[in-house]
Amino acid sequence: MPNYLNQGESKKVEDKKVIHQADIPSGTIKPRHLDLYEGLKLKERSTDPDDPQEGESVIWQSDGTGAGDDGDILIKITAGGVTATGTLVDYSTL
Repeated sequence: MPNYLNQGESKKVEDKKVIHQADIPSGTIKPRHLDLYEGLKLKERSTDPDDPQEGESVIWQSDGTGAGDDGDILIKITAGGVTATGTLVDYSTL
């Protein structure tokens, strides 16, 4: 079982700061990059995420309730004052 961290904690892996817990409030940590050594785990959502702020994006896995079909990986991007949603992975084609 992974050793999850609490908000504000981090774990050093190969001398790099790695964040393991995704429940850290948005905007709290502003890293230049995030190194993932064990992969990125997404849990499907039953609702679409809110529109991101200008110049930001959000990636999620759909359960088929909102945008996308069950298992699809989607992205929502706001640029130029317009928010667009696209499918990164169409699960039915895998």
